[in-house]
Amino acid sequence: MKRILIEFYSKRTPENLLSLLKEPFDGAVFFCFTDTSPEERVRHQLSRVIERLCGWRPVFHVIREKTLEAALATLDSMEKGVLYTVDLTGGEAALLAAAGYFAHKREGVCLHQYDVRTGKLLFSYPEMPKPSPCPFHLDAESYLTMSGSAPLRVPRHHFNRGPLKEEILRLWNAVRRNLSDWNGFCSLPSGEGDDKCRLDRKYAGRRDSAKQSLKRITDRLARAGIIRDLKETAENGKLSMEFTLNVPDEAKFLYDKAGNLLEMYAALAAHEAGIFHDLCVGVEVDWNGIREKHHTPDPRNEIDLFFMREDLPVVGSCKNTFPKNDYLYEIAVMAGHYGGFYATPLLVSSFSATPTVRKRAAEMGVLLLDSLSTLPFSRAVDFFKRNFK
Repeated sequence: MKRILIEFYSKRTPENLLSLLKEPFDGAVFFCFTDTSPEERVRHQLSRVIERLCGWRPVFHVIREKTLEAALATLDSMEKGVLYTVDLTGGEAALLAAAGYFAHKREGVCLHQYDVRTGKLLFSYPEMPKPSPCPFHLDAESYLTMSGSAPLRVPRHHFNRGPLKEEILRLWNAVRRNLSDWNGFCSLPSGEGDDKCRLDRKYAGRRDSAKQSLKRITDRLARAGIIRDLKETAENGKLSMEFTLNVPDEAKFLYDKAGNLLEMYAALAAHEAGIFHDLCVGVEVDWNGIREKHHTPDPRNEIDLFFMREDLPVVGSCKNTFPKNDYLYEIAVMAGHYGGFYATPLLVSSFSATPTVRKRAAEMGVLLLDSLSTLPFSRAVDFFKRNFK
């Protein structure tokens, strides 16, 4: 006999999918009232994700009249001779009440509810055997798609393959005490298809800050073995540094822009915590999920960090400076837009937050991982373990 899931559509993305991630079903029917019905684009995106996960597309029933009687009549019209499970995890009051009547009138109907944040089954009536462990998880693309966004680029890095992990730690330990110098050093000019690089800086005198900054950071990198064959030339108010970049190909992107290193260092700490099933860095998304076909450019954003744990997202922003309230508001808006109600906003910063910023972060529900320039790597790993048990 077929097992069909009855879902009450919710704008809170995980509530629509949690049951399908926990138990096998032969189909799903979504119910909603006219004023809460998803627009066609969102409905299509949700259906596409479910089809990819389950191998079939769900059905949507829109109830025109927002009353208990109309909801019950629609449920009563469902095909007989089918085992129905009604998910009470989300949905409006009238739909939840109608579900109770439906379970009472129709034989073999099961009701259940999950805790979205923990993924645990809160109750099942009648009591059913404990569901098997989830055979799959939502990845970043699926979550963003279901939320109405259009992921354009979702980079993933393999920390356990090749030298990437060692290179991140080597570079971070070399520059973490000189991050302002590192910011000026990045965006290396490309050479002639090899690792030879040249940096030019104009300066006003012997004590010019740009000159001193470049000398400090190249000295640190040379001592760490990251650059070699360093040659310095100073004439006519211009300092030139020529060197060979001694870095594996897999890690050269760390030098493209200053923020890449901090993002990858935070992602490596999250990876080492061993609690996330998807880790993405530098995710590029279309703001409204609509790919423009005209000359008007799409409104796009880049999300520094997008992690998935228990099918819920962590949306993170990395700042190579001191944390500020403005950064808290920025990541709170980003997390709400791309991750929804159940997303965890995360602000990562190189330097320490003031007590005022720390208090505001706690009030806003933004997780704050600060002081990374002085925090041991093991403590950064512990931060993720502690906050995402």
